[in-house]
Amino acid sequence: MDFFGGEPAPFKFNFGDATQPGGSFGTAAETGTVQALPAEEITIATGRPVGENEEELETVHIGPGLQLVKKRPRNAGIVLGDQTITDSDLKAGEYEGGFKLWECAVDLTAHLREECESGKLSLQGANVLELGCGHGLPGIFSLLQGADGVVLQDYNREVLEELTIPNVEANLARHLLSSPSEPPAVEGAVRYLAGDWGLLDPLLPPRSFDLVLTTDTIYNTASQPKLFALIKHCLKREGGIALVAQKSYYFGVGGSIHQFEEMVRQDGEMKIEMVQTFADGSSNVRAILKLSFC
Repeated sequence: MDFFGGEPAPFKFNFGDATQPGGSFGTAAETGTVQALPAEEITIATGRPVGENEEELETVHIGPGLQLVKKRPRNAGIVLGDQTITDSDLKAGEYEGGFKLWECAVDLTAHLREECESGKLSLQGANVLELGCGHGLPGIFSLLQGADGVVLQDYNREVLEELTIPNVEANLARHLLSSPSEPPAVEGAVRYLAGDWGLLDPLLPPRSFDLVLTTDTIYNTASQPKLFALIKHCLKREGGIALVAQKSYYFGVGGSIHQFEEMVRQDGEMKIEMVQTFADGSSNVRAILKLSFC
């Protein structure tokens, strides 16, 4: 299945100011050897209430006519039991920023919506994987568009339990309420995986996903090879597409779009091109990269 067509959009670097919104990823990741969290599948308890109380939800405006909801999370330090951690911190081996809604997640969801409406993309029947999902908005949108299966992965199981799973349930509940007279269109299965990218291979069947999504995940150059290797492990060789939505540069932690592109090109197995850029003048330039096998 070939998901996308068209020419890549032009791109210009704008390193911006680290003090501007979206310009910095807070605390830099620690260096040195750290113990990675093990890979595991999160099972939803049977009989738990579906959806969240309205007062716990916030509306996320994706674009004209499209709104999703997300749970208002508790402070990351409280959930993780480490009061030194804030939502936007990165603490190597412990927390990777999953409680914060980063800009690129909204960018990618809006891009998916535009491609679906233009006919360049069909998610109906697709198998979709979102890596480093956090709130899970791109994966949730894929599910609402008829994906056959969606896997949502985050480093911390606490992010999945506290945030991702409630977000999926709340958006599905709203989808059903929006058209109660029609049969539900969302029938895709959802799986939730936690843990380090380098340990997830046994839980993800090789070459089985039509679409791999990831946002704001290339900030740490040491983690990029594991992310890229997992994308290659999971993505279908024929017609599979990975969409990587990122900032041009991550201040304080070293990762950049240019550096990630060079890594992919030097590897030689995949093509990489830029399909959309976002520049609002008040924050770091952001872009969406498309990867596919050569």
